[in-house]
Amino acid sequence: MRVVLDPNVIVSALLSRGTTAAIWRRWLEDDAYTPIVCPMLLAELEGVLTREKFATIGPETVRLTIDRLRTDGAPANDPVVVPGVTSDPDDDYLVALARENNADGIVSGDPHLHDASEIGVPVFTPAEFLAHLSRPLQEPTTSRRSSRGHMPGRRRQDGPPRKPARTRLAQPLSSKRGAHFSSLQVIGIAYHRMRSEETAVPHAGVRWPGGRLRSSTQSRTTSRSNRT
Repeated sequence: MRVVLDPNVIVSALLSRGTTAAIWRRWLEDDAYTPIVCPMLLAELEGVLTREKFATIGPETVRLTIDRLRTDGAPANDPVVVPGVTSDPDDDYLVALARENNADGIVSGDPHLHDASEIGVPVFTPAEFLAHLSRPLQEPTTSRRSSRGHMPGRRRQDGPPRKPARTRLAQPLSSKRGAHFSSLQVIGIAYHRMRSEETAVPHAGVRWPGGRLRSSTQSRTTSRSNRT
């Protein structure tokens, strides 16, 4: 945020611990805004700070203040002043400076600036500007919605119902006698039986529906007799 600080605001900030001092610290410590400065503004500020009634500020503080504004502020050229914008001719250059540099506002306690109409730039009192700086930023509302548009971990309310997940068989094919099998299980049992009769493994037997085991030798004999 780029603003034009009235030199009187800066002077007040160096002399007090109130609102203007808080505004000054927000720039020095937090870089919350950027003051727009020009040679005309810096000259006015230095001239005011070096007056005898402000001797308590000290020449070193004056020098550091001017240097900080010159190096860390937003530098600008002296504006083309249009007279008669405000009722105080000394404030006209502040309006021109803000206009030419597209400032977000002017911070001043001068009633001449606040009473001026159609200057084209917002004018804040120190209290209004500090409240603006202290306003917390509103973070964008984030949603926990997934890429499919529904909340993770929750059941969708729109769209066709999902197909139930396919469950695995809870029992092996050689189940207990008397159990009811699905059609796929019956086909699997018949296939395993056929393969066991044709190529019986020596260490395995075939379980028939009655529950008894048929030996491998019997399986090979049965297979030979079937082929003859």
